[in-house]
Amino acid sequence: MMRDNPSQPMDPQTAANYFQTLENNIARSDKVNSMIVDVVKSGGVFTVTISLNGSISYMRSGIALQNLGAFDVQSHWGSGVVFSNMQTTAY
Repeated sequence: MMRDNPSQPMDPQTAANYFQTLENNIARSDKVNSMIVDVVKSGGVFTVTISLNGSISYMRSGIALQNLGAFDVQSHWGSGVVFSNMQTTAY
């Protein structure tokens, strides 16, 4: 599972948890947000790391990818989400 806000409670069950989630989202709503998808090959397997604003939100090692030609980015924020300045870098 990828968490788009690593500082929010995993499963808000109380009013305080829910309020904290809202505060965390508001605190980053006016910032320049960034997403980095890093894929590193070692031997025949890959490690995929996804960072949001410098915080790792997903990491998985030992993936046997045959081809990484494309990936999808989906936001739960709904309409109005704009991804800009996207680029791919080959090493």
